[in-house]
Amino acid sequence: MRRSAHRRELPQLRRDKSGSFHLSHVVDPATGRYRDRQILTIETPAA
Repeated sequence: MRRSAHRRELPQLRRDKSGSFHLSHVVDPATGRYRDRQILTIETPAA
């Protein structure tokens, strides 16, 4: 029998400097940063 090479794996998460986890090569939605650069501006709702 052949072994299956297409088994499911967990997504590769990485921890940034703030300590939150996110997917590699994706902008962090909490901070808007990617590779130590600010890509998105995150606005907090006015209270």
